[in-house]
Amino acid sequence: MKYTFFWIFISGIFLQSYGQEYVTNWYNDDSGLPQNSVKNIAKDDDGFIWFATESGLVRYNGQNFKTYSKIEGLDNQRMEYFFRDKDTLFVRTSKNEILYIKNLNPHLYSSYQDEKRTNFDEISDISFIEKKYKSNQETNLVYHQFEERDEKIASTKTDFFLLDKNEEVIKSFKTDTFKDFRASYISDNNWYIVTKKEVLKFDFENLDFNKVYAPDSLDVQKTYYNQAHEQVFIVDQNKIYKVHNEQDNFYLLQLHNKIDIKDKFITCMFYDEEYPSLYTGSWALGLGISKRNKFTTIQVKKDRYKNLVYAFYPTTSDTIYTPTGVVIHDKEIIQENSIEHRDLIKQFFPRDQDGYFYAANGRDIFKLKLDSKSLSFSEKKFIKFKNDIGALYITDKNELYFSSKTFGNNSNTYLFKTQDLNKKQTNLDTVLKFNHQILFIKESLEKDNLWLGTDNGVYVYDKSTQDVSQIKGTQNTRVRSINEKENYVWFASYDNGFSHYNKQNDQLTQFPFDQQSRLRTVHHVIEDDFNQVWMPTNKGLFKANKEQLFEYANNKTGQVNYYVFDRKDGLVTNEFNGGCYPCNYKDKYGNVYLPSLNGLVTFNPKAFSNYYKENEKVYLDEIIIDGKSYPPTENFSIPRNFKTLEVRVDALSFNKLPFINFTSPLAPNLSEYSSVTEGKLIFTTLPYGIHQLNFSLGSNEKDIQTILTLEVERDWYETNWFRFIVFLFVALFVFVNIKLILIREEKRSNQLKRIINEKTKQLQSTIQDLRSSQDHFKTQLESQKKIVASISHDIKSPLQYLAYGIQFLDENLKKKNLDNEVYENIDAPSSSVDKLQEFTQNILDFSKAMIQSDAKSTEKINVRTLVEEKAGLFEQMCKAKKINLEIISKQEVNFVINKNLFAVILHNILDNAIKNTYNGFVKIKLQKIGKQLLLKITDSGAGMNQETLERYRKIFDEKNQILNVSGSGLGLYIVSETARLMEAEIEIESKKGFGTSFFMKLK
Repeated sequence: MKYTFFWIFISGIFLQSYGQEYVTNWYNDDSGLPQNSVKNIAKDDDGFIWFATESGLVRYNGQNFKTYSKIEGLDNQRMEYFFRDKDTLFVRTSKNEILYIKNLNPHLYSSYQDEKRTNFDEISDISFIEKKYKSNQETNLVYHQFEERDEKIASTKTDFFLLDKNEEVIKSFKTDTFKDFRASYISDNNWYIVTKKEVLKFDFENLDFNKVYAPDSLDVQKTYYNQAHEQVFIVDQNKIYKVHNEQDNFYLLQLHNKIDIKDKFITCMFYDEEYPSLYTGSWALGLGISKRNKFTTIQVKKDRYKNLVYAFYPTTSDTIYTPTGVVIHDKEIIQENSIEHRDLIKQFFPRDQDGYFYAANGRDIFKLKLDSKSLSFSEKKFIKFKNDIGALYITDKNELYFSSKTFGNNSNTYLFKTQDLNKKQTNLDTVLKFNHQILFIKESLEKDNLWLGTDNGVYVYDKSTQDVSQIKGTQNTRVRSINEKENYVWFASYDNGFSHYNKQNDQLTQFPFDQQSRLRTVHHVIEDDFNQVWMPTNKGLFKANKEQLFEYANNKTGQVNYYVFDRKDGLVTNEFNGGCYPCNYKDKYGNVYLPSLNGLVTFNPKAFSNYYKENEKVYLDEIIIDGKSYPPTENFSIPRNFKTLEVRVDALSFNKLPFINFTSPLAPNLSEYSSVTEGKLIFTTLPYGIHQLNFSLGSNEKDIQTILTLEVERDWYETNWFRFIVFLFVALFVFVNIKLILIREEKRSNQLKRIINEKTKQLQSTIQDLRSSQDHFKTQLESQKKIVASISHDIKSPLQYLAYGIQFLDENLKKKNLDNEVYENIDAPSSSVDKLQEFTQNILDFSKAMIQSDAKSTEKINVRTLVEEKAGLFEQMCKAKKINLEIISKQEVNFVINKNLFAVILHNILDNAIKNTYNGFVKIKLQKIGKQLLLKITDSGAGMNQETLERYRKIFDEKNQILNVSGSGLGLYIVSETARLMEAEIEIESKKGFGTSFFMKLK
């Protein structure tokens, strides 16, 4: 569609535009503009909006402004207007300098010819049209041409002339012929005249104008023309329209229903059809951006308290009821006071199968019955409770579940249930006692579980088993709502945002916040019919693509691009409400309803479905090296000694928050050198070489990659020549050092050889001496064995004969009647001989063990067999003394041990036990535990007093290496020394009159 536009300036009044169906946001020098005079508006091929101002050129990405106020090569930074030549967007300054816009940046266009310039002063009252045919300054004629016609139009302040191809006048018209003339423009080879009351179209056959648009209500105040995009705007009774001519069909598209151009001093307009928005520039008040309000906020006008909306219940007829008494139908409030009770808790408002509503107030639950004719509720107290009421929920079986609240240090909360509410009388059951506050209750899709949202995560209550289990990963999360689907569940929370729970693999995914962390608190998660997911928060309404969310949940990588809507988009408040039930609703027309701090918000998601565009990409903006800006190129050289390198990128941000992904395939660890914030990639150091930077709006392979290659120059010490010289120097240094080391090592080697020879001779001599000593020791050992055997025979034989003599003498004397003193004197030698025999035997046994055995020499034996052998030696003595000797152990107790040394210890302890016991028992307990052997010998003999016990214990104390054994018992001393050789531990326990226990532990 092509326009050529020209009009006679009519002094008039400029009005601001605003209406309930539209929302307008104004921006000025406090909002990012360099100053408040916007003279022209255009859009480049990448989708960015540009503004011509008195203080430079401004680029807008949908969220932020960037000003170019010091463009190199320009004499003047005062921008005037945009125009297009072929596919290039140009801008002209007040000094007729021309810039072209490419790759997000303006560039000086020095070759543009002056004959195409147009001076506003010479056609002061006629709007500029760049596609003029020619201009005659003497007659003040401006010529306009058609694209596919031979005719031309020439105009002055007072006349229009229709010319043929030879520029002969076919017909002329006085501008005052058209009453209340507003403008004239050419579109699609047609000539139109706009007046206050009608739009006329020229008939080239009849050479006259015909009406094409003349409604009775038409009252054109002013017209605007956008040269760069050939858009014509008409302001009619404070309404703004865009002119459309399609196949000779003339119509006006309304863009705003109320604009006050008088106070805003509007100078220019532009309509963005891709992201439907009307841009209006003012020469004094900045920039206005208007769009149709896609949100409707339903509010009570008088009782503002009722606009605080939490729970609301929708019926099948799309009638909505709230616990504050407001009734809504078809987005209109039809009743404001249906409930007299003003203090009902707003968070929960369930309804049972009989149509009764339930709401709480403190410790009471009320049952409300609706009168459908009067739309009013009658209420009665249903349950009076001892604690404050928390969450309410009614299941499909008509069971009412509710929780109690906790306060202060009381951490116990309860979940209660009533039986079928259809029954006249219903009992109250305690379902469970809980140590976390229950904030939200919802029945599972399978009806066999309850979802419980608490101040410490999400729990599942199994109705059949009455078990409660927590969803892993939700700890320390204050849950706002739960939305279950067939295979997954959405969780919304305070502080931890929103998450996705996969029921099939029990995996929980926490989604990332936006950069400002506004998604930290999410009230609900709602899916629509257009593959979108909505998240109301305290800082606006967020939206994300469901496929992107699922991909993030499955792979735990990549980013999520969020869209956000707030007061700039028509919301009355940015703060939504949650933690309630029912809390969101989608009607039969697809409209979604959400509660907010100031009314019930409704919108149709279909109106937002065009925001996700697969062809969007990241744009390279500029490269700043140590404070100096450079236009980016795909291959950019960087000096080696830079201090700060800043790569700036941009992306379209119309209602969305683009998350720019950065990767470097040539150097995956490049993130060590950089930090990314708000479209800025900052490096403080980079190694020399080539670095490829990839930018995208996601992490999928299908996402468009914007590639920037940086080549960091080598420093002098990083050149190949420097490396070669360093290599030679290092090689020479290494060679010299190796040579010196070899010489030194050769000297050391010769010296070591001499030392080794000397030491070898000494060692050989020492070995010879040791062998001689060993032979001598063997000889002495054999001699000692013979001496011990001789002593054993020489001592034991006389003692044996002496014992037999005393026994013979005792037996014969007892036959005679002698004095008792005689018998006592005979018994004394007998007792002394017995002790001497025992003493001699102990010495001999110990000496043999020391001589014949190596303490370190061990063998694996069945210790039980050795114990049985030793016990057999004392069998006759036990019978004589009426002692029950018992061995307690398994049949096989195999252990690696020095058999001779163990036998010495066993014999002495067993002998001591039997000697001090009469008419009692001696128990030998043997046990192997792991790598330890435990021996315990317990008797029921006379026992010892504490003093004697302590004296004996000192014998087994390792610290007492030298003791006077007189009176302490030579047998126990032998046991102690033998135990030290075997590295055994021995303990002794005894009590006077209760026997004695010996414990030995071998490792």
